[in-house]
Amino acid sequence: MTRSETGGGWLFAYFREVHGGTVLEESLHYALSRDGRTFTALAGNTPVWQATVDGQSVPLRDPFVARGLDGRYHLLATRAVPAQRQPDGRYHRIGMGFAPHSGPADLLHATSDDLITWQDVSIAPVLRDVPAAKNLWAPEFVPDAQHGDHLVIWSSSVGPKMWWDKAIWCARTRDFVTYTAPRVLFDPNLNVIDAHIVPHADGYYLFYKPDSHDDTKHVNVAVSANLDGPYETVTVGATPTITEGPHVVWRDDLHEWWMYYDHPWEKRYGLSTSKDLRSWTPLEGGSFPEDARHASVLRLTEEEYERLARAWA
Repeated sequence: MTRSETGGGWLFAYFREVHGGTVLEESLHYALSRDGRTFTALAGNTPVWQATVDGQSVPLRDPFVARGLDGRYHLLATRAVPAQRQPDGRYHRIGMGFAPHSGPADLLHATSDDLITWQDVSIAPVLRDVPAAKNLWAPEFVPDAQHGDHLVIWSSSVGPKMWWDKAIWCARTRDFVTYTAPRVLFDPNLNVIDAHIVPHADGYYLFYKPDSHDDTKHVNVAVSANLDGPYETVTVGATPTITEGPHVVWRDDLHEWWMYYDHPWEKRYGLSTSKDLRSWTPLEGGSFPEDARHASVLRLTEEEYERLARAWA
């Protein structure tokens, strides 16, 4: 692996799944990279952490790891319905069959000082006052130093169409314990999931995936002057079809933006580059862990990189 110009490296936090149910590891996995393109899985591509609450294992999907305003690392994740492997090798949700369109309408949260030991593990019922909510997927947060809190975002199905009623919701929190009343942040009437917000000098960029019946299942880009919106779509089809789970990072060493995204049906990960967050060009030659799904990507210092590498040597 080639060391980036500024030292340190990159953390790729993910879970594992193959569509069709033959691989399912709904727990935290890590991979490391020096250059942000070639990632090596830690622990032999097995989990580095399994969440438990009150002594019970909690399956997680879509792990998002970032620093909060308190300087600590915070993990948000989708809380999944437990699954069991069947004689045919496929995994079925307990009591729900395969690939359910509903699930817990809450989110999983944990904190860490070193990305190795996770503490304060809890389940936050942020949608308990929205009885029509049928799920809560891919939660993330954006630190808002101006207001002294974090904007938490996710997608939920709330409406009679079940799978086809998804919008991007949000709430604010200072401590990831108490939350403001949830509200819809972005609903372009496209049935959308997998929101990711990037603050920039000229506003806030919201990346999302339309999840409809047609061939528009790629990442779009919307922009707002304010973190709380409203957001207006400026780029349609920033990534190939079918892709989802976007995560965008700034490369100081290359003076450009990199977007990571999941090709769920092709069992691979993709990467694109941009100078302006609006126009994106695929970058070939990336290497990612086998069966990795919906990852978040985090810049590491040299000390952090070496500590994680030693922990799962």
